[in-house]
Amino acid sequence: MTSKFLSALDSAMEQKGSMLCVGLDPATPEMRRDACVPQEYLSHPEGEAEGLLQFCKGIIGQTSQYACAFKTNLQYILPFSLGQMQELNGEVHKAGVQNILDVKLSDIGATNRASIHWAAKAGFDAITASPFTGNVEETAKYGRELGVGIIVLTLTSNPEAHFFMRDAQIGGLRGYEWIAGKVAQSGADGCVVGATGTTREEWMEIRKTIGEERVILVPGMGAQGGDGKAAVELGGKIIVNSSRETIYSPEPGKEAKRIRDTLNGLKKK
Repeated sequence: MTSKFLSALDSAMEQKGSMLCVGLDPATPEMRRDACVPQEYLSHPEGEAEGLLQFCKGIIGQTSQYACAFKTNLQYILPFSLGQMQELNGEVHKAGVQNILDVKLSDIGATNRASIHWAAKAGFDAITASPFTGNVEETAKYGRELGVGIIVLTLTSNPEAHFFMRDAQIGGLRGYEWIAGKVAQSGADGCVVGATGTTREEWMEIRKTIGEERVILVPGMGAQGGDGKAAVELGGKIIVNSSRETIYSPEPGKEAKRIRDTLNGLKKK
């Protein structure tokens, strides 16, 4: 399977020698006590949103040589204007990498299309989508038409995920198996599979179902307690997300390099 997003991601992974995806989650102190944006950015003369943008641009500048992608969580950049999102993506693309908008899209067709339209206009290369409205094929079709990759939540890290993604059955398949099948059938670009709690057998089943060319985006490293080791060792196209432990590190560039090198070491074993 080839798509605009997957082709560009392949190029970035090869050029950077990396499977690291840096998560841009610019939290303010009102959201949590630690792992948040320094006050100096929040006091920006052009406003808080501009300060958050400058923080993100600084992280991109320090980490992009070690990363193949960024994952920007929409919930943290809701104050951004369209122009600020375009500026953010301009910085990412200047570094030769991709930016995934983590929106977990889940609505009826027309609404999903509107979201994908604006994501494309803002310059994002891919978005995350939820399968629970059942219209994965329609969403993947819109993504192809608008040149935006679609990465579908398949087996997430949160403990509650087992209700729908493991315990629930659809046509004799466990939830995550059914979702992975929909990803393969629909022409979507990949799956989101959490690093925390996913077994080696589950990794193998998902990879076998979607094939080697689709990407598996692996969140849940570091602050969420996962390590992504089994996924990386099994091979295929994997990108592993690191957010808080990288962007709030005293030296984000050094931390990104450390994680990149650790992941590459796992791949060689």
